[in-house]
Amino acid sequence: MSHDCPLCRTTNRPEARFCSRCGEPLMRPAEPVVPPETAAPPKSATRPFRMPPATFERPGRKSAAVGPRCGRRAGLFGMMLLMGAMAFGAITLGRATRHHVWPRMFEANPLLVTDLDAARVDALFDLLKPEDVPVLVREDGDRLLVEGSTHRVGAVRDLVNILRRHVHRGQGDLPRETAIRKTYELSRKHAAALARALSYSHASIRVYRDENELSVTASPVDQQAISQLVRSVLRGREVRASRRD
Repeated sequence: MSHDCPLCRTTNRPEARFCSRCGEPLMRPAEPVVPPETAAPPKSATRPFRMPPATFERPGRKSAAVGPRCGRRAGLFGMMLLMGAMAFGAITLGRATRHHVWPRMFEANPLLVTDLDAARVDALFDLLKPEDVPVLVREDGDRLLVEGSTHRVGAVRDLVNILRRHVHRGQGDLPRETAIRKTYELSRKHAAALARALSYSHASIRVYRDENELSVTASPVDQQAISQLVRSVLRGREVRASRRD
């Protein structure tokens, strides 16, 4: 292919680099640039490495492989252990805190004491204020508010009725033919607080305390109320019972 000089328009040979007439450098058409072919990565002739399943042997038995099925069983067993631990923790926590949480769920019938003197209200507050007593109690001067489950508030109400009865009627004599003597076993602080509260009943209820044992002589009705209070509220128990001599 001949080349024309861009200056004088003279036709030159294809292989000429300069014009034969004016000496002007001849421009050749640019050759198309072919992009290099992208080489594909060589394929691996080997398979990826995999850990062979572990084996264990038992005496007298063939070896067994621990594969994916055993792994799933182990995961399921671990999940069951975790759920069991969570259930056990919930039960343990409920047992540890139910005496403080459950009373708040039964506040439909709170007991408000307003007609006792300050000394009796103070004695009741000292009896019910420890943390291990499963009722909530608040004192405001000669007023006392008791909250808790129905049967525990009922046991406290029976004790309040005993003290209220003696406030209005004054000191009374204990009838010999119907009096019952019972001995209760409580903690020392509960025995001392209950003895102090029952001492305000004067002659109608007689109390004798020996360390953590409390001997109470009272009528059958009052004795039933005291026994219910000891069992359900103060966590004590009755150890002996007999008729008054």
